Amino acid sequence: MKFALFLGCLIPFRLPSLEITARKVLNRLGVELEDVPDFSCCPNTIAVEPVNDYYWYFLAARNLALAEMRGLDILCLCSGCSESLKRANFELKKNHALGERVNSKLSEIGLKYNGNVEVKHFVEVLIEMGLDTIREKIIYPLHGLKAACHYGCHLLRPSEVILFDNPLKPVSLDRLVQILGAETVDYENKMLCCGSGLSLVKSDEALLLSKRKLDEVKNKADCLVVVCPSCFQQYDSVQKLMKEKPDVPVFYYLELLGLALGIEPESLGLSTHKISVSNLVNRINERIEALKGLSEIFDLTVLKNCARCGACSSDCPVADENFNPHQIVKMLLEGKMREVLDAGEFWRCTECYTCHELCPQNMGLIEIFSKLKSLVSEKELIPEDIRSQVANVLNNGFAIPPSQALRKRFDLPEPPKPNLEKIKKLVKSDV
Repeated sequence: MKFALFLGCLIPFRLPSLEITARKVLNRLGVELEDVPDFSCCPNTIAVEPVNDYYWYFLAARNLALAEMRGLDILCLCSGCSESLKRANFELKKNHALGERVNSKLSEIGLKYNGNVEVKHFVEVLIEMGLDTIREKIIYPLHGLKAACHYGCHLLRPSEVILFDNPLKPVSLDRLVQILGAETVDYENKMLCCGSGLSLVKSDEALLLSKRKLDEVKNKADCLVVVCPSCFQQYDSVQKLMKEKPDVPVFYYLELLGLALGIEPESLGLSTHKISVSNLVNRINERIEALKGLSEIFDLTVLKNCARCGACSSDCPVADENFNPHQIVKMLLEGKMREVLDAGEFWRCTECYTCHELCPQNMGLIEIFSKLKSLVSEKELIPEDIRSQVANVLNNGFAIPPSQALRKRFDLPEPPKPNLEKIKKLVKSDV
């Protein structure tokens, strides 16, 4: 995958941290980006188009033609830029007279628009890449994080031009957040505009519009997730102007994806946010450290595949409505090793090996549970009957206390009598 990277105005000059994040994350996903030094403003539809629509078409077509010269489609990091270039491309392709007028003007600077270029927002690129493809690259899932998604207006509308997702009930961003391991929440003002465009003419009204969403999100989620720098700035920076600040952390989606991919938080520029995200990042880092510890015991890829599959749960003889063995695997991946060991539900495993035989990884839950059992060092966490059998082996050489009564009844010879001192010496260093 290779694209001409379209930065727009806001990201390179006001939010460069979002640019470095996008470059690092998309590179990690195998997306190649080519810089086009001559790119200009998209241009902005709110300010430029109403003043002079031909001026708007000329500038947009110039950007499209520059990408065409390189034989590359355009990847946008901004929803406004994406919508502007998509709409210009759409109108120029269907309106022959407009195309001729635009090309007449472009010829004066040695360019021509042929209509052979496509414009994509990075969200579209990720969806086309495939959720499973991205999920496989996740190193540190963001379990425990509750996120409210803000789609914004221009990622989706006008729908006859954008042709992506449902313009009124979208799901793409929610799914992209969910593959990170986070939980998304529904809320009443989910499709409310951020107010960025309104801020150019009625800043007070724009402030109130933004606050409506932020006040609701504060009570329902840990953070707000956006996909547009204008929306990001409107929700992050503008909170500082509010008398009663909601203090809602705001993330550009690629920042969260970067954390889940294992990119160091410091290199993503998260400290530049106006509303601190440090508490949430610290929580995420705690999970990451827990997973690093888990990786020393288990193969994390195997655990993730096991959690996603879950097929053998229906064949587990002890699974029921109160016990799902795969829930233990999911808790491990959420960094809850201590909780798993304390609960001790893995002792339910009867070691029947049914899961092992059914497992496409040739492993099964039994191998996971066996390792967990070996990690329990505190005696109080080991079931009493298990402790008794261990003591019997050390004291008698057998898990079951020897009894001669039945043997005498059937006139059988005495059973083996192992040398207990040698047994104790053999296992002394490990008990």
